[in-house]
Amino acid sequence: MIRTGNPTFRGFEDARQWEDDALSRATSMTVSGTAARTGVLLSLTLGTALLTWNPFVGMADAGKLGSVWGLSLGAGLIGLLLYLVIIFAKRTAPFVGPLYAIAEGAFLSGISIVVAVQFLGPSRVSASIVGPEATGLIFQAILLTFGVLAGLLVAYGAGLVRVGGTAAKVICALVGAAFLYSIVLMVGNGLLGAGIPNLFWSASPLGIGFSVLMIVLASFVLILDFQFVEAGAANRLPKYMEWYAGVGLLVTLVWLYVEILRLLAKLRSD
Repeated sequence: MIRTGNPTFRGFEDARQWEDDALSRATSMTVSGTAARTGVLLSLTLGTALLTWNPFVGMADAGKLGSVWGLSLGAGLIGLLLYLVIIFAKRTAPFVGPLYAIAEGAFLSGISIVVAVQFLGPSRVSASIVGPEATGLIFQAILLTFGVLAGLLVAYGAGLVRVGGTAAKVICALVGAAFLYSIVLMVGNGLLGAGIPNLFWSASPLGIGFSVLMIVLASFVLILDFQFVEAGAANRLPKYMEWYAGVGLLVTLVWLYVEILRLLAKLRSD
């Protein structure tokens, strides 16, 4: 089997480790079951984002955008810890997965506000720091994210898109490079004040090109995720792996949304 750029799906690479477990169960992982579990996780994420939206907007309007950023990062850190639990203890996915989705909802709500305000600026939203232009930007990013998901699902179902072994290795290398770059930025700029160019937040032509690259990369990882869900179902993995796979898909979708939001914001910034 080929490799995946999403670490959640690394457990699918050697189907033999699951054979005894899967064969001993009356039910096993299915594509439709994975889709249902992913839908539950997405609903929890979107529901939490809606619940935390008004409190975060109120904080931003009160001049506490830094607090919104801090709470968003805190939710993201909690999500990361829960994600690591799921990776190292796969059987916990049905219980920890929903908690991860809730944490990601709070993270996405806060980061959406921060990105919109960062690039649009308070002067363009007059009465409220998170006004119609900012909310419109966020809504467009949500629509585009689900549009990309739907388009890739249709193309994948029709057999139009697949990723081979060599391409998968290249994608894995690029994902690793992007992750390493983000770590270097956090350590170099955050702790050492090195002043390394941050292409994630730069609205320069290079920064915009970088965002486009991240969106393309996330889309390819999503295709790899589809392939590994299909492989997991074909190899009759245990039923709880549907939740595990759902978490992996949610990870990629969150990444895709954030990158689309940043690209749209960069294109509209001054």
